[in-house]
Amino acid sequence: LADSMPPRESLEITLDIQRQGESVFDGQTSVSQMARGLEELVGWLGRDNSFPNGAFLLTGTGIVPDSDFTLQPGDHVHIHITGIGTLSNIIVQG
Repeated sequence: LADSMPPRESLEITLDIQRQGESVFDGQTSVSQMARGLEELVGWLGRDNSFPNGAFLLTGTGIVPDSDFTLQPGDHVHIHITGIGTLSNIIVQG
């Protein structure tokens, strides 16, 4: 999988939140905008933790709605990374 991916720095990340079929928030960033590089993050986490081959490191998207925005039950959250795919979740009330 790693050999077939585009260069990490070129990976675009998009976030789209839909409510009742309408987009209520969308944003975009790229891996190149991360404050710390992937090697630094993996090195720091790997100091005291072990991870199996194929483990994913989830860092968050870096895309944050305004502070007055609140997810609601039924909202659909889609996070897409170029060359990897889309993670979609439906918000439920706990």
